[in-house]
Amino acid sequence: MAERRKRRFRFIGFAAVFALLAAPAPAVAVQQERAVPVTVPALSNWTPQPGSYDFGPGTRLVADSRSEREVADTLADDLKAAGHGTVPVVRGGATRPGDIVIEVRPTKGSLGAEGYELQAGKRLAVTGATETGAFYGTRTLLQLLAQGDHIPAGRTVDVPRYEERGVGVCACYIHISLPWLENLVREMAYHKLNQLLLELKVKSAAHPEADTWGYYTPDEMRRLVALGDKYHVEIIPEINSPGHMDPWIENRPDLQLTDSDGNKQPARLDVTQQAAFDYYTSLMDEYAQVFTATSWHMGADEYMLGSDYSKYPQMLRYAQEKYGANATPQDAYIDSLYLVRGGFHTDTEALYDQSWDPRSFEGEKLTSSDGITGAKISLWPDNGRGETENEVATDTEPALRHLAQATWGDPHPDATYAEFTARGTAVGHAPGWRDLARVPVADGTYTFRTAGASMTATVQRTPDGYATLRTAGGCLEVQGGKLTLNVPLQPGISAAPQPCDAANTMQRWELAPAAGGYRLVNAITQMTLSVADDGRLVQYPPDQHQPAAWHLTAP
Repeated sequence: MAERRKRRFRFIGFAAVFALLAAPAPAVAVQQERAVPVTVPALSNWTPQPGSYDFGPGTRLVADSRSEREVADTLADDLKAAGHGTVPVVRGGATRPGDIVIEVRPTKGSLGAEGYELQAGKRLAVTGATETGAFYGTRTLLQLLAQGDHIPAGRTVDVPRYEERGVGVCACYIHISLPWLENLVREMAYHKLNQLLLELKVKSAAHPEADTWGYYTPDEMRRLVALGDKYHVEIIPEINSPGHMDPWIENRPDLQLTDSDGNKQPARLDVTQQAAFDYYTSLMDEYAQVFTATSWHMGADEYMLGSDYSKYPQMLRYAQEKYGANATPQDAYIDSLYLVRGGFHTDTEALYDQSWDPRSFEGEKLTSSDGITGAKISLWPDNGRGETENEVATDTEPALRHLAQATWGDPHPDATYAEFTARGTAVGHAPGWRDLARVPVADGTYTFRTAGASMTATVQRTPDGYATLRTAGGCLEVQGGKLTLNVPLQPGISAAPQPCDAANTMQRWELAPAAGGYRLVNAITQMTLSVADDGRLVQYPPDQHQPAAWHLTAP
């Protein structure tokens, strides 16, 4: 198989994961005068000097080499997105006050692959031994400029403690919108997180039977990967296996593990079959055409959880054929590195107060970080309708910043958690971050018209930035069909008025601008409404059926 693939992947397993549903802490005002400038992660050191660096209309980005100009070009884009105007990128020569100088100096080996030095004075210089290091220095600069155009003079040398600082997202059952993932990439880079693990489906040309919703088109993923490359976030794909494979094999019963009574297990790939291995690696080959990462994640969790191996005699036969007569059924499949931290909820404030870092496991904290490459937070959709994307984004913010701090530097830089969360308030969101909680029309009653249908509905914004559509018969809701993680994910099922329920996330809609009107996108299924031949409103993935463009008029 390796010869057929365009790129070889190394397999990596879970080291430490924990799920996120933490409420955001209230912001606390940051002191106006602090010995060390405010950033997230906090600077590990700061040597103050007299004076300040002053960003202004005459500021230029000075960069010579190709890698320096790559960093400078990205910084120029972000400065513009953050409202600082157009800053020109110029090649070397004499610098002048107000300039920002980008330097990549491989001789600065002490900075490592990701560390940087920032020197602020009449000019500001960001130096890395690598392009990535210089890039992270510009993230610090952007955070400082988010607090004002005047940066106190001084110097820092800032080097991460752990090489892998990441986020894991399960996007293969419940579809997550591309703008949400793009926001996540920008936020990760802004906080110096460098690895996004995506368990997801890419629409397959080789295996169309696997193309059940929700998937991403190859072009959508190429767009996200390009953004990750630009912002130094490695996006690692995952097809979870051999358990949790129902998104890929629900239409392949021939590959499903079968017990001695003939019962199929639609979420479990039968690892004893060569055909199953060939199917999985064929999917990998397709993914290799989309992702640029050199790693691949196979998931490998909860395969035989709660099962009686005696009902699967093929597991013992396979293990003995492969490993000898003394093998046990468990030898057919082991996942010895899987560890869930904190279950499905985490208390970020408690973790901060405990000075949690990647050496911390359930009930113990290792004295050494040897062999520990880092940590990630993981987002799982076990109850698919339990929260909308916008709610998850809000819940995730404090935990993401805490993870960034605990994997880059001192896990407890401030005396209190309130002081730490104030840092996040000070630096704000990444440049280019989009407010996905904005409803583009005012609350009120409108007539919705599209080809073949019309309805009158009252639009009311929800606290998480979607809208309910209240008609004479109730609130518009997708209902019926097969449920996956408690969500109706079948294309073609109807949306119809139901009794209004403010807590029902299936009644929340995004009004997405399109063709002079709006597409109606369900907040949970992420499918758009179309009009069926019989006049019903039905949901479909946008690449399967032309979404209706609704034109709104006030009565």
